Amino acid sequence: MGAIATFSNVSLVSAELEAAREDRPEAFHVVLSEAGYGTTPATINIYCPMDWNGRFLGCTGGGVRTLHLYEVMGRENRIVMPFNATANGFATANTDGGVPGDVFYFGLDEKTGKIDYDLILNLSYRSTHSMTVIAKEVVRAV
Repeated sequence: MGAIATFSNVSLVSAELEAAREDRPEAFHVVLSEAGYGTTPATINIYCPMDWNGRFLGCTGGGVRTLHLYEVMGRENRIVMPFNATANGFATANTDGGVPGDVFYFGLDEKTGKIDYDLILNLSYRSTHSMTVIAKEVVRAV
């Protein structure tokens, strides 16, 4: 995908057209991996609905997460998430910010007992900014 060629630390994981579902329209779904900060690469999900309204809406988390866990929080939650952003015609993206699986992991390396400052910076601002810059390039290409 030419849109990510300008980012030396980003690689394509998958790109596929997803059929319409009950909660969202047909959309092109791109999954990217971004290396560079901290020890764990960030995963970026980008959704481009086929009936696009021409606008982009980034969906990030809060607290100690950059990514909302929709299945944990429930789809009735009023926080803007990719499924309701695409249902309203927005191209959208989210990122896990390189945070490994645990919902409450916030940057402490339990093996060494040391703070992972790169991960904290990812949670603070870096991964959301990076996701937005990369996703906008992909959306333009799609």
